[in-house]
Amino acid sequence: MASIDGFLEALASRTPAPGGGAASALCGAVACALGEMVARYSISPGVEPAGVIELEAIGSKLMKCRVMLRRCMEEDAAAYEALVAARRERRNHPETQGLHQSAVLAAATVPLETVAAAVTALTALDELRPKSNPHLVSDLAAAAILAVGCVESAAHQVEVNLPHLEDASTQESLRADLRSMRLRAGQLGADLRGATRPASTDAREAAGSVGRERPAR
Repeated sequence: MASIDGFLEALASRTPAPGGGAASALCGAVACALGEMVARYSISPGVEPAGVIELEAIGSKLMKCRVMLRRCMEEDAAAYEALVAARRERRNHPETQGLHQSAVLAAATVPLETVAAAVTALTALDELRPKSNPHLVSDLAAAAILAVGCVESAAHQVEVNLPHLEDASTQESLRADLRSMRLRAGQLGADLRGATRPASTDAREAAGSVGRERPAR
């Protein structure tokens, strides 16, 4: 827990980094870890060998995403610090504009990599859903919600930096990639949330009794 406490203290401090990008990546990494737990608990004595292989493969995908998102936490903080330094250098030395643009590109592409990793994790969670232990449905739902949150918060970091890119074609290419991934994440997130909702809630909504508890018989 010390490393988590250290990160949260750094995040809370009055320093440029870590910031929103690193926090977004952490959110995604937690989603992956939850998914890995669900995959491991879903391997039980009654599961066929082929099912065990599938669950292990899904767990491996989530682990790779977790490692990538953990790396994105570090890279995002470094990219932002480099951007701050490049802005300062450009003010004093206008001829360093090229270096500033490279720093802007890095500050946009690192959170875009975070988005990509979170979408891959959502795909793995969707594969896990029909194979998962039903007792862990709330954990699977939490993983999906956290992964979607990672996508949306990291996407905002991309959007903040894109307008500062002078290369219009690069800017539009990154925007297109981001739009595609956000759409995919939204679809997967909606499917996962819908499939993991408690049946009792669905039944009450169908009966038009949301917010009202029927009296016990």
